[in-house]
Amino acid sequence: MYRAGERLNCTVVSKEPDSYSVAVGDKGLPGLLRSAEELEIGACLEVFFVCMHGDLLVVRQIDTTALSKISERLRQESLELEQASTSVADVGLGQKLLELLAGCGTIDAQTAREFAAGLDGAPEVEAIFSHLRQSSYLSPRQIDELREVLALVQTGRIKFEQLAVAHYDSVTAGVPLRESLTVRGWL
Repeated sequence: MYRAGERLNCTVVSKEPDSYSVAVGDKGLPGLLRSAEELEIGACLEVFFVCMHGDLLVVRQIDTTALSKISERLRQESLELEQASTSVADVGLGQKLLELLAGCGTIDAQTAREFAAGLDGAPEVEAIFSHLRQSSYLSPRQIDELREVLALVQTGRIKFEQLAVAHYDSVTAGVPLRESLTVRGWL
């Protein structure tokens, strides 16, 4: 029926203890959305499919607030860079990559700080990828895909904030980076 991470729309039907009953997709299939937020009955939400629980589709709300904050911060930084006529590489691509990974929850803040303290020059990006390979933060496939898409940023084919949005999609909904970029019309 649906695959884990697939984006769907749902309508909030009723409040349950610690969750909401929702109608998922065009067919209005019964679903369950766990949320500590106070949601309005009848509200339409963008969610992603997690799994089936009996006859219920378990879905998770996409945190658009966090995505908006990350995207806006990166957009602002990008504008400042353009105004200063500097490239992403000039201001430390590794540092921006660390901020992206920490901001999306891929690595914890302590790991980001440890890396930031030791970064100096071009090898920093490779050091980050090396650490990611040694840890369990991302799968080897995800690391290779991140490296490929980062190369698109370096060549100017996409903007760094577009990479940030795609990475957030990957982390929260399991959507591959290239798929997210393509669906959004950026690639």
